[in-house]
Amino acid sequence: MKKMMRIFMTGLLVFLVTSNCFAATRMENTVSPQYVATDQYRSNMIIDNGGTLTMSGVLHPKNATSIDKVEVSFVLRDSSGTIKYNQKHTATWNNQLKRYEVFKTYSLRKKGIYILQSRYDVYKNGSLVETIYANQITKSY
Repeated sequence: MKKMMRIFMTGLLVFLVTSNCFAATRMENTVSPQYVATDQYRSNMIIDNGGTLTMSGVLHPKNATSIDKVEVSFVLRDSSGTIKYNQKHTATWNNQLKRYEVFKTYSLRKKGIYILQSRYDVYKNGSLVETIYANQITKSY
């Protein structure tokens, strides 16, 4: 009888331990927006035949009052990783298109592969609301 009781108690203990290990967890089914104040953004890089590289950054706010200021940083590197251009610019508001935009040019000195990385710092009432890192763009000249 004692042997049966030990087997029963051991089985019960194993059952209780394994049921805690594999307990179901509740998943919250909530969806949050990707950005707080930004609806969409777009970075671009164009190199013409003469070696002039044009960098652009465009940001559309969710509404006209959600953003006060946008700063766009452009970092341009060559294929070896050397930084050729690294500056931050305050975007201007285009009232007709309802967006913030920056267009900058840089003269390339030699042919090669160039990589542009853009960052958007979005402000409301003087406080940083969000920072967006755009996908890098690679083009050859």
